[in-house]
Amino acid sequence: MKTIRSVLASLARSPLKSTLTLLTVGLGVGVLIFALSISSAFSQLFKQQLEHDGIVVMVANASINKDTGEMEIVRPPQFDTKVMDVLRTGVSGVKAVSPVSGGMGGGMGGGFFNQIVAGSATYRIRSVTTTNDEYAKLMNLQLVAGQFFSAQDVKAGAKKVVLSQSLAEILYGSPGAAVGQVLKPPAPPQVVVTQSTQSAQSGQSGQARQGQSRDFGPERRNFVMPTFTVVGVFKNVGELQRTSYGVGDLMMPYTGMFPEGFNVEMLQRFMLSNIALRVQGSSIKTVEAQVRSALAQQYGDKVSVEVWEGTPGGQTATLEQARETVATFSLVVNLLGFVLLVTGSIGILSIMLVEVLGRSREIALERAIGASQRVILREYFTRSMLLSALSAVVGVALALVLAVPLKQLVIPIFNGVSSSDLSGNVITLGAAGIGVGAALLVGGVFGVFPVVPALRTSIAEGIREA
Repeated sequence: MKTIRSVLASLARSPLKSTLTLLTVGLGVGVLIFALSISSAFSQLFKQQLEHDGIVVMVANASINKDTGEMEIVRPPQFDTKVMDVLRTGVSGVKAVSPVSGGMGGGMGGGFFNQIVAGSATYRIRSVTTTNDEYAKLMNLQLVAGQFFSAQDVKAGAKKVVLSQSLAEILYGSPGAAVGQVLKPPAPPQVVVTQSTQSAQSGQSGQARQGQSRDFGPERRNFVMPTFTVVGVFKNVGELQRTSYGVGDLMMPYTGMFPEGFNVEMLQRFMLSNIALRVQGSSIKTVEAQVRSALAQQYGDKVSVEVWEGTPGGQTATLEQARETVATFSLVVNLLGFVLLVTGSIGILSIMLVEVLGRSREIALERAIGASQRVILREYFTRSMLLSALSAVVGVALALVLAVPLKQLVIPIFNGVSSSDLSGNVITLGAAGIGVGAALLVGGVFGVFPVVPALRTSIAEGIREA
């Protein structure tokens, strides 16, 4: 109680200086708490959207064009319908395997259609993804209405689709109202189908030549586009996940996108040129090595394979930028918070220095009547700890008040992150505890420094100097 009364009396003697000191140290504490909280929030968001239950890896039957540096899908495809089983057994830790086309990054099938007719209105949609029944597990999609299409639907080429929550609300008002509705893409009047050369059994002269070929050129056919039924609606994914992995707003079985008149078997092989895996417990380098080894054993050493993290159309800068930004941001803001805290704690050092200079005779008298150096150090350490505790309270209050506006300033730094991804106050109990603990430690140490020279001075000199 004596120490507490002494601290309060010291603050009362110079209220302006004391208030500025508490605010300065409190600002450092507040910035440190916010820095720890926001960096932790972004790290958790990144792991939740991109690395929850493993990493997502794209595998393509493709090669890199040496002239342009772009990835080109191999045609005719070297993969066949066994490729998914080969990857499932050849790569350790596989949680889901799914052919994926379209989405944000394009890819085979991505340009199949970008408009849909719902009722009497035509809408332009952001992205379409053709896949199989494991895509919901692959991307950790949560259904809010209906169900995802099944493996049997994929096998049968069912004309079923699953919509994102936002698209369902735009088209039908709510997710529940969307289930059971019918939609279809606008049908083109004609589709050009290029026929390969065919063997001719006889010429114009009537002389037959076995093996002679003839190019019949392109043929125009009218196709009736299929009609799709909405069977489910999934919860909107985060913007970071959507842009990093190309998650579409409309999903359908990759076997259900073929209109009548196409060679379904050949097109199915084309759709299997892009495969997505969710792999748990392995790095991207380990997965790539296992993928290449498994495919080489199945299709030979000359098989063209590209492995990456990103959209079906190729690697995107979003994913790597997100990782680098989170790491750099965490390091910079946490360092800045500690620097501000230490800088602000110099104010406590100055207060304690003035306090020791004003009480040097009292310190000498306490030593004269038997007080040990440890007792005196403990007394002044306690005084500085009380000042630091008051500053920490101010810092916690500032962190809680300023967290929301500061969060809005920080979010634009991260590409693919929106305000809805980090809703509410981001301040965590752990960050507040670390901030308060750091303030008490730094303030306590700084508060002891001024009393050390006074303890080294002899008692007689201490009494005479006063």
